[in-house]
Amino acid sequence: MSRIRPFLAVLMLLCALFGYAAKPLPVQRFEGGLGVGRLSFPLSSYSNTERYMLLSLFPSGEIRFNIPRTAWDVGITFYSLSSSVYRLHGTYEYKGESYSYSYDVVNNCDLIGVCSHYNLRQGRKVNPFFGLAAGIGLSVKSELFNNNISDIGSHFAIEPRVGVEFLYHIRLCADIQISRKGFNTVGLTLGFAIGGRPKKPK
Repeated sequence: MSRIRPFLAVLMLLCALFGYAAKPLPVQRFEGGLGVGRLSFPLSSYSNTERYMLLSLFPSGEIRFNIPRTAWDVGITFYSLSSSVYRLHGTYEYKGESYSYSYDVVNNCDLIGVCSHYNLRQGRKVNPFFGLAAGIGLSVKSELFNNNISDIGSHFAIEPRVGVEFLYHIRLCADIQISRKGFNTVGLTLGFAIGGRPKKPK
């Protein structure tokens, strides 16, 4: 039950946002997005571990096309902010004595793929939106105690998201990135939009 609570929360939020929707206004066809920081928390974990929240300042980017006469946009995304931090605990034997140890592991996943969003108040100063990104997740596991990088791979990744754009430029987005065990996260991203402003009447 605990695993589906985030999805239920997003669904309830979307239902509330639809009551705030308005007819989309004509906007510029293309816009870019730049994420500058993401606060993330792991959804899944390994055995004998603690999970930690992490603030990542690595940038992410998107290029989106606003489909004319609709509230939809489509685009490509490079999302490099999904990080999970775990502290692993264990014991070992040495000369008949038992010792405990712990060390931190950071799992990073870069999502490269496509995205689409529905803008509930497109062209207005406050524009809630929801959408989805999907593509290839490039994952890397880093063990900090010995600077060891392991478990490098690629896999399918999907990211439902919901957020709000303020004053045509400031973009706040909550997301759930789902890829593989140990790399799944829920996060909050602060970013900026360039372009996509309302068109001036002719």
